[in-house]
Amino acid sequence: NVKVTQTPTEMHLSIGDSTEISCIWEKSIKRYRISWYLVNKENVTRIVSSDLIYVHNGTHETKDVLVIEAASANDTGFYYCEIIIEIPFCKKVYGNGTMFEMKSE
Repeated sequence: NVKVTQTPTEMHLSIGDSTEISCIWEKSIKRYRISWYLVNKENVTRIVSSDLIYVHNGTHETKDVLVIEAASANDTGFYYCEIIIEIPFCKKVYGNGTMFEMKSE
């Protein structure tokens, strides 16, 4: 059982700000695919990034970071990470999500 923590749970940014969302899990995984999704205010889900990662030898990778640069109104919504573990076992796990809103100026 792999527990996933996503931080922060909520963000309020101004237009043009940059930030990071972290997806952290507690166990070392040899090979996995991580995808980040955004559910916008129209309730449409779209993928914002996806990578296949293979961790060699003793390196223990337990974190992935989504960087939002120069935030715009189109970036607002609910972000979550999905990890599809391939090695050492097959499993799909999700982050708890991050709500991202623009500050009212």
